[in-house]
Amino acid sequence: MTRFIAYPELPNYGVPKYTRKHLLDLQRRGQFPKARQLSPNRVGWAEEEVVAWVASRPTARAVADGDRPDKDPV
Repeated sequence: MTRFIAYPELPNYGVPKYTRKHLLDLQRRGQFPKARQLSPNRVGWAEEEVVAWVASRPTARAVADGDRPDKDPV
């Protein structure tokens, strides 16, 4: 059974503290998993999709160490 994550729980999974508006913009651009309507006043994100999204993001350490994909190797 799929577990859904509510907006306040997202930071517990490693999602930055984005505003609801920013998350909606990311979803529209296909850069964040789509929320599902759970009831008339509640949405949630599928846990496995959020975990996969977090795993696909570069870490701050990798960026700080110069491991950026847009940087030319020296």
